[in-house]
Amino acid sequence: MKRSIALLVVCAAVSVRPASTQTPADDVLGTVNALFQAMKTADSAAVRTLLHPEARLVAISEQGGEVRARTTAADAFVRAIGAATEELNERIWDAEVRIDAALAMVWAPYDFHRGAAFSHCGVDAFHLAHTREGWKIVEVAYTVRTQPCDRPAGRPEG
Repeated sequence: MKRSIALLVVCAAVSVRPASTQTPADDVLGTVNALFQAMKTADSAAVRTLLHPEARLVAISEQGGEVRARTTAADAFVRAIGAATEELNERIWDAEVRIDAALAMVWAPYDFHRGAAFSHCGVDAFHLAHTREGWKIVEVAYTVRTQPCDRPAGRPEG
């Protein structure tokens, strides 16, 4: 009898547990935000776990009216994060997330600071793949400019 009551209590507790409100888009953004946190703390080991082994970064900038695309391999990016001597603070807002099967994309304006100093801004375009270990960043393409850097209302520059 005591066993039956205990089993009934456990079943009741499990049945009233609230459903998770975490969505696939939340998971994708969680991976991107984890990257920013790892960058901020210069945690190269954490950065490596968030990147697909074949990941790359592509910086798109304009100099003298000419568009440049600079590509960085995952290993070089991981080393740069680990060697950072200042806090690297990247912030995004108004992120748009799209998912189809094991492919996800995040498009968001950003600003970037080294320590307390503003460095640049632009738009981040992340591509992620869903693996057995979760979402992994396959590519980050981003624009680099110093102006115009529109920030949402109420968001401070620093």
